[in-house]
Amino acid sequence: MFKIWQRTKIKSEKVEGDISRELDLTLLIASFLIIAIGLLSIYSSTYNISYLHVNFYKQLVFAVIGLFLGLIVYNLPLKVFNLIATP
Repeated sequence: MFKIWQRTKIKSEKVEGDISRELDLTLLIASFLIIAIGLLSIYSSTYNISYLHVNFYKQLVFAVIGLFLGLIVYNLPLKVFNLIATP
């Protein structure tokens, strides 16, 4: 864990005054873990009930859609956010 933080710190020192657009692997792994825990809790709570197809697959679809939209937003240029930001 310390090596990940140290590596990130070194990279941020190289680029001063500029926002880094590198993908944060720690944040990505944490997001996938939270999604997996949520899906597992829905699956385990509705395992013997016929609502499994409704709740679990619905949550799975929304998780995939959310990750896809997050990827799209991540790839937008920073100028777009500067244009839509309110002063």
